[in-house]
Amino acid sequence: MLRLVILLLVSSCVTLCSRIDREYHLIDIPKTWDEAQAYCRENNMHLATIGNRDDLEMVLKIGWTGNIWIGLNMGTEFSWKWSVGEPENRALYTNWAAAAGSGSCGSMAVDGKWLADTCDSKLGFICKEDLDKGIGMSVVSTEMSWREAREHCMQRGTDLAIVRNQIQNQGLRSMFNASKAFWMGLFRDEWQWSDRSDGSFRYWYINQPNGDGTCATFSRDKIWDRGCSYRYPFVCHTGARKQTIVKVEIKSNSLDFNDLAVSEAILKQIQQKYGMVKLQWRIQPDGKIFHKKEKKEVKETCSNDV
Repeated sequence: MLRLVILLLVSSCVTLCSRIDREYHLIDIPKTWDEAQAYCRENNMHLATIGNRDDLEMVLKIGWTGNIWIGLNMGTEFSWKWSVGEPENRALYTNWAAAAGSGSCGSMAVDGKWLADTCDSKLGFICKEDLDKGIGMSVVSTEMSWREAREHCMQRGTDLAIVRNQIQNQGLRSMFNASKAFWMGLFRDEWQWSDRSDGSFRYWYINQPNGDGTCATFSRDKIWDRGCSYRYPFVCHTGARKQTIVKVEIKSNSLDFNDLAVSEAILKQIQQKYGMVKLQWRIQPDGKIFHKKEKKEVKETCSNDV
């Protein structure tokens, strides 16, 4: 078992995110998507954002069984995101192959480079660690489409693996069969949340979105695309995520803290200390989590006492 001395000092940063404190309010008045959005804003709320699995569970507790509008609609720009949702959704580090392709789902090739693959391609995959439940990285060799692979991970309370830097990229590549490509939790689409949050969480029903419309409803615990002029009840939300960034110093004479297994083990140890608070490492501009603390030079001064 990894045991370390952890001091709140300067070697690296860990983001301590509180539980999502969004509160959801069902408005049982049929309106178009635009009318629903306007109603929420007029009452100092937002048409509902579902930013992660916690939000999903809270919306399910509302108990509505039909279609309800949520704040997801089609924008104009494609962008690459991590499927896990807030706060790890941005793909700040990338490792695209020279000829990456034109698909909308991300896979890792045998050389560790990233490919923009067709989402219906059948590949193995890796589910990321769920720190709350103590589940480690899970390699699945059964080949599935990207959507099927993500559904497999989500049914186990986790999501497809993410990569934050080159060291983690190498670590993930080494876990899988070296002769095959595999899915990661990377995808791109033009859908966006009406509160302008950059949340990447999507939970589409099978074969959705299928072009029925440019606004999203929530029904039967999944998301569907619909024409914005339909009239449905809707959900507004208030509140937002709070987060705190804490600097930590970790001492050891032998460990490589930027090794994927080591950094994840350290995070798990801190996670156990803070309980239900969600944690993630803050990646530095050079792609590393930790930097070695330089010793300050101490200059001696001499006094000539007579």
